[in-house]
Amino acid sequence: MEIDAKKFFSLNSKQKKLVKYLNIFLLLVILPLSLFVYFTYAINRPAQNFKEINYNLKSGSSLENIASDLKQLEVINSESLFIFYVKIQRAYPNFKAGIYTFTSGSSIKQVVNQIQSGSNGVAITFVEGRRIEEYGIQASERLSSFNFDKFVEKTKGMEGQLFPDTYFFYSSATEDDVIRVMKNNFQNKMTKLRELDAYKKVNLTDNEIYIIASLLEKESYRGDERRIIAGIIIRRLKRGEILGIDASNQYGIASEKTSCRNTNKRPCLDLATAKTIKWWDPNITLKDLQQDSPFNLRLNAGLPPQPIASFSEDSLRAVIENLPSPYNFYIHDRNGNVHYASTLAEHNANVATYLSR
Repeated sequence: MEIDAKKFFSLNSKQKKLVKYLNIFLLLVILPLSLFVYFTYAINRPAQNFKEINYNLKSGSSLENIASDLKQLEVINSESLFIFYVKIQRAYPNFKAGIYTFTSGSSIKQVVNQIQSGSNGVAITFVEGRRIEEYGIQASERLSSFNFDKFVEKTKGMEGQLFPDTYFFYSSATEDDVIRVMKNNFQNKMTKLRELDAYKKVNLTDNEIYIIASLLEKESYRGDERRIIAGIIIRRLKRGEILGIDASNQYGIASEKTSCRNTNKRPCLDLATAKTIKWWDPNITLKDLQQDSPFNLRLNAGLPPQPIASFSEDSLRAVIENLPSPYNFYIHDRNGNVHYASTLAEHNANVATYLSR
């Protein structure tokens, strides 16, 4: 017996209309509702980790890098879902740099809300051109468990190797925490700079680079100018000439106030005393200039025995990528403009013209 296909499988016009409306209903109502329910579930679903996770969200980090970091740390379940949620919420412009502690099982929604509300850390900006003691004073005012005396003691020989930058710490961070992140940052910067062809050709030891960079940080604030002045310093250094850079004298004068030579007091420098010291006194006396100190570059040829301050990556690059020039001398006038000279007579004329008025 043959079956009439048209009778059993064909839809009449009324049925076709019903199916059409059903498909539209599924497409426009059921599917979006299902996707919404799944999306709501997914962004509120706890991450599959079982411990607190600390994360340092750095200023300028891209949304994609943040998502990648959080996924690797198992703070979130899905990078793409995190990025999608952030974009539809227009949350990324409100992200705040800082240290965050995400509890175990945080959801994407909780993580995004937390990053918008601000970190539970303390931001400290250590500017270039400062001494270790100045950093110690600054950190001791912001961090409850930071010990100034221990910081100064533990950082002996590290002058210049604690990289100036903005850091985020927990308020309970210790001096060891501060030293570790600043020193790691410095080492990471140097690792990259050592890959430059200019670094391999500069013919200076790392310590010489650090010392010149620290002098440069106090002597100049402009890009190409720094490279020219670095070239002048290096040329005079190779000739064994006296550099006459008074920033080094300032460092030596202030350091005398922190020594234990005339006292049995330990530690040699406490926080209260450190706050009273004028670390970079511009009023250098004739007696100061006659002081027998390895930092007195008016009396001693060559470099001081160590860096005199922290320095920026720009100063490091200026030393490594220094510019040769016909100049042997430079001065800055009272407006900060630089004036170069090839001979001592020209230099003395510049001094008379720009500094003696």
